[in-house]
Amino acid sequence: MRVVGDDVLVDMSFGTGAVKVTPAHDFRDYECGVRNSLEVINVFTDEGRINGNGGKFEGMMRFECRIKILEELQELGLYVDKENNAMKIGFCSKSGDIIEPYLKP
Repeated sequence: MRVVGDDVLVDMSFGTGAVKVTPAHDFRDYECGVRNSLEVINVFTDEGRINGNGGKFEGMMRFECRIKILEELQELGLYVDKENNAMKIGFCSKSGDIIEPYLKP
């Protein structure tokens, strides 16, 4: 894991000032990745399943996988806490599904 300093992406007046960067899954993170020469690794298929980059979670739907990862972190004693965070998330007006960016080469 690389640690980068990026004063464009991080808002030091909000939270800890530390953020995870996923260049393949967020437009702003992608721009940060370009600025900092980060590898773009996609973990989703076109259907929203976890691809081979997801290891043992391969084939799971994205929300099912998130629950499973949380459970495993708890079992390993690595889970600390969860806090609500005001985020700007897009939702489909017809289905109500969360709209997540999916960058493809």
